[in-house]
Amino acid sequence: MHSYTCQVSGPGLTSATVNQPTHVLVQLTDSSGRPYSLPLNVTAQLELVSKATPTNQPEATPTRSRWPWSKKQPGKPVSVAMTSPSQYKVSYTPVSRGQHKLHVQVNDREINGSPFTVTVYPDPRQLGHPVRTVTGLFAPYGIAFNSHQEMIVSECGGHRVSIFDIRGQKIGTFGSRGDSPDQMNTLQA
Repeated sequence: MHSYTCQVSGPGLTSATVNQPTHVLVQLTDSSGRPYSLPLNVTAQLELVSKATPTNQPEATPTRSRWPWSKKQPGKPVSVAMTSPSQYKVSYTPVSRGQHKLHVQVNDREINGSPFTVTVYPDPRQLGHPVRTVTGLFAPYGIAFNSHQEMIVSECGGHRVSIFDIRGQKIGTFGSRGDSPDQMNTLQA
């Protein structure tokens, strides 16, 4: 029996992005540190541990896994490509956010450090919210958003400020027409 050691590297060991291909490199060396010359059976599996998907986004349908410890396969199947007898490229594309485990096996044995904990982050290109229509405003002039994802609208025609939640429902209104310190008066230029 030949002895070998494994080194695993790449950004896909700790983090990934939803719907973006991620890669990990498995390097095999013999006991003297030289590249291992015999091809081995390297397999990998991605397992969802905890989901962090917002309720308004549909979750991809998981496929059945061939490994007994995997409940779901949260993404496209993991592929392993041999780039040389001593080097293997593990590629995966997760479809859901949250904590995942990446299992890597060589000749049906987990390598040291496996399973690796991978945090899958949302795709920054898809972080926007759907457009909502807000009605009942009287001459809106300025719009701002606060850290609570609330929309604040100044209404020149109503001499007030209205606050709306993320769904476009009015939370509150303050202000009235007048010249006292707690009132507003729109000046026409």
